[in-house]
Amino acid sequence: MIREHAFNSEWWGAPVGILEVEPFLAAPAEERTPALHDWAWVECVSTSPTPALRTALCQAGFVHADSTIQFRLDLRRVTDVPTSDEIAIRRGTQCPSLGIYEIRPFLHERFQLLRGATHERISERFVRWARDLHAETAETVLQFEAAGRPVGWFLARPRGQTLDLVLAITAPGSKLPGAALYRAACVQFARDGYRIGVAGFSVRNLDVLNIYASLGARFVAVRECWIWQPPLISNSP
Repeated sequence: MIREHAFNSEWWGAPVGILEVEPFLAAPAEERTPALHDWAWVECVSTSPTPALRTALCQAGFVHADSTIQFRLDLRRVTDVPTSDEIAIRRGTQCPSLGIYEIRPFLHERFQLLRGATHERISERFVRWARDLHAETAETVLQFEAAGRPVGWFLARPRGQTLDLVLAITAPGSKLPGAALYRAACVQFARDGYRIGVAGFSVRNLDVLNIYASLGARFVAVRECWIWQPPLISNSP
């Protein structure tokens, strides 16, 4: 009922699980909680959570960590808007490595619920993810530069003419507005022949919600994210 999430395990430095919903619900209640204790923490992600699933998760000690809004965006309908600063876009294929070392904190991340997950540790996860995406699909990695220095990145994964709009990052001290980065990336991807962009973001991230709404996104689903951690051991008598 639980399989390993290899990327999160590598990042966390201990085995991390991802819950398989149907086997979890099919298992007797008394077998669910013991199975969780083989892992440092376990996540459950569902786009169609039922009352039965929510009840079972609560009984097993999961907490609702976040909900993410899923969307589709016609990239060809996004129009370019000139910015006051001179921004150059380089493809990941033109960059032997991405200059991503220090990034602005991700303030709406569900991983903030994890004990021991500092802003620095969460940022490390996204830096690892960005480097993996660059190694796998450099042709859909965009690096934004001002005065020859990186100020932001937009990373996507192609699926035919559709793009998973995976990750947007801005550098500390960057004056490039997030809205300008998102818009410029979508325009560039459309020029490269991609038609549809799909992704998801935290329901609490109103800035990104408003950006994608302004670009014409169609919101299509909500995905719930639940997290289990081992209970804290009380030292009180």
